[in-house]
Amino acid sequence: MSIIDLMIMTIIFLFFIIIVYYFNKKEYRKYSDINTIFFIGMGILFFISIALSFLSIKQEYLIYTYIMSTTAALLVNYSLNKYLLNKSNKFWPLLHLIYLFSILVLLQYNNWGNYIEVLSKLLIVTYFLDIGYLVTKSKKINNLHKMFFSTTFILWSIYEFLAIFFSNDLLYLLGLIFPIAIAYEFMNIQLELINEEIKRYGERFKSIFDNASDAFFVLAKDDLRLMNLNKSAREIFNIDSDHLDKIKLEDILTEDSYKKLSDLIKKGKKSNGYPIELRAESDKGELKYLATDINFMDFNEKNAVIIAMKDKTEQIKLKNKVMENKNKIEKLHDVAIKMENTAKREEIYKQTVEAAEEILDYDVISLDIVKDNKLMAVGKSQNLTDDDVISMSLDEMSLATKAYHEQRTIICNNIPAERDASPVKTQYKSALTVPIQQYGTFQIISEEYDYFTNQDKNLVELLISHSGAALKRLNREEEIRYFGFHDYLTGLYNRDYIEEEIKRLNNSRQLPVSVIIADVNGLKLINDTFGHDDGDKLLKCIAATLDDACRKEDILGRWGGDEFLILLPGTTKKNILSIIDRIKDRLEQKTYKDIPLSVSFGFATKVEKETDIVDIIDKADRRMYNNKTKNYKQNSEQMLEVLYKKLNKMGYETESHCQRVKSLAEKFARQLKFDQEKIKLIKKTARLHDIGMINIPRELINQESDLSNEEYKIIQTHPEVGFRIANSLNEVNEIAQAILHHHEWWNGTGYPEQKAGDNIPLYARIISIVDAFDVMTHDQVYKEKISKERAIDRLRSMAGIQFDPKLTKMFIEEVI
Repeated sequence: MSIIDLMIMTIIFLFFIIIVYYFNKKEYRKYSDINTIFFIGMGILFFISIALSFLSIKQEYLIYTYIMSTTAALLVNYSLNKYLLNKSNKFWPLLHLIYLFSILVLLQYNNWGNYIEVLSKLLIVTYFLDIGYLVTKSKKINNLHKMFFSTTFILWSIYEFLAIFFSNDLLYLLGLIFPIAIAYEFMNIQLELINEEIKRYGERFKSIFDNASDAFFVLAKDDLRLMNLNKSAREIFNIDSDHLDKIKLEDILTEDSYKKLSDLIKKGKKSNGYPIELRAESDKGELKYLATDINFMDFNEKNAVIIAMKDKTEQIKLKNKVMENKNKIEKLHDVAIKMENTAKREEIYKQTVEAAEEILDYDVISLDIVKDNKLMAVGKSQNLTDDDVISMSLDEMSLATKAYHEQRTIICNNIPAERDASPVKTQYKSALTVPIQQYGTFQIISEEYDYFTNQDKNLVELLISHSGAALKRLNREEEIRYFGFHDYLTGLYNRDYIEEEIKRLNNSRQLPVSVIIADVNGLKLINDTFGHDDGDKLLKCIAATLDDACRKEDILGRWGGDEFLILLPGTTKKNILSIIDRIKDRLEQKTYKDIPLSVSFGFATKVEKETDIVDIIDKADRRMYNNKTKNYKQNSEQMLEVLYKKLNKMGYETESHCQRVKSLAEKFARQLKFDQEKIKLIKKTARLHDIGMINIPRELINQESDLSNEEYKIIQTHPEVGFRIANSLNEVNEIAQAILHHHEWWNGTGYPEQKAGDNIPLYARIISIVDAFDVMTHDQVYKEKISKERAIDRLRSMAGIQFDPKLTKMFIEEVI
């Protein structure tokens, strides 16, 4: 081979290396691996054609040429499969392995070179025909490329097939055409696809440009002439795109913003990711706030500037609104501090209205406070007259009463359509009503529809929370002051206040000074019978009656648990007696649960300055105690009669039943040889034994149906109530114990303490028998009477179970 031949081969070889490098490193990065494999295969096939044309290769080395050429054809087949169909055929590598194994077999025979050549050429033809077929299936390339590419590979297959029968240098040189043509077409296909992709990117960019939410302007750098803009720019700034030549950026932006932008463009400064704040003015004169980016580029072969503007108006307004609200909240906090130091309700009302006017910027305001079951206006805005605000009952239907009763804020942005609204004026269209806790309501009115928002609601609620807290503080302070000198139960002055007044009057020259001590009779009996709640109500009733009967200058207070003290300045002994009579008359006119208001009085008068008023109070207290003791029996009997009358009203046969039991008990006692004192006690026990029924609900006493377990347990409490009543009346212990245990059974299954046998008091065992006999032989609400004989039979059958057997026998044989 000559030097020229070697140089040609070297140049061609370098040419293919450059192509491979170019495809792999520069233009076609996406397909770099496929490109490399393809051009390696093409390079080998091209190089073999050159080598066979210029070199005389010995037969023993031709085997390497055949292996290289078939391998190159396999690489080309593989790369085009991956590129055009994005898949690989596993059959071809397997066929290639079979081919290599066949070569090893053929080497064992003579004339192996011809067989290997035929086998190699047929394998290459197979690979190339497969490529021709797969090209036609590809959807990646157009029909023109398909036709050229597939035709070239089919011709190359025919060429390889002819090379089996014909072999000379010209034929091998002819083989150079195919790899060059295919390599060139492969490059054209890729360039075509890249151009299409660039075109799609351009269309996509144009679509993004046109449909971007930001406004884009393309300006000439030298004179800031408008060259292009997108759809958002036209919409945001209301620009007619048909007359771009008439549009100037200086007409869109404010003067200072345009100057700022033009200076930056002239200096060639980009925004570099930090938006520039610009402003524009709309047709309506409203400012738009724009976050602007500046970038430079070539556009239509000219130096251009791309301006991207994001409308930040709403964000800026929101930010300003937040700052404004923050300032309002800070000012409302200052108002709250003022309210904390305010000692008058009127000042709190005034500060609330002024804050709503000056800080929250409302002009139709009404503040209503609850008085006598009405909402009454105590504060209003400056532009309202007295006729513009009305008082209304809490029972009326309105937005204010609804907000108050439901204790929730109500926003009504369409008053004419609101059924509960009752506007003072027809021009009122919106209302915001906020309850001031239990004190009243705060209302703001607007003449516009849909005026109030949740933001208004939150700010007004914040203001009213301060007002409510301030009013609550004043109430608490007043309560502390009030209860510092008043009794929590009756509302009268307490002992601390009375003692201060005693000191004052003790040193006063205002003589005479009289003192009345009033002690409630039977309070313990009421507490024991009906409970402490009723006892407290009785005390309040008596306190109210005393207060009503006293003069304005008199000082009335609660001196102890059931004692009241009245200081009467400038009152003589004669006058004090008439005052006590007046109080007694008032007390006699009132009752509590049919119980008369009974009070014991004591009085004394200070006529000399040297006399200590404490001694006067002690003297009045002793007189009261003496009167109470002297009248105790009378008061007790009176209270007992009241209780009996109440039992009769309830439908319980107390009077007649008790009289019969009393008569039988007396007869029984005489048979038992009781002395007169014991007979007297057993008679009183008989009368009092069911007094505890006074505390049983009327419906249970008169119930005809069987009692439930719970109802029966209530009935079973009457012995204990009767026991407490007897103690309150200071009855002897035998009577109280008999009342408590007259429902005990001899066998220990009775109530309330399950006593048995002789452990049950004697009087209780007697009353138990007598009471049972009378109940059986007389009609009851819950059952009819039975005959005397049947009653005796039942007594006998229950002797030793419910009744004392000895007493039962005596009662049957000697009493009845």
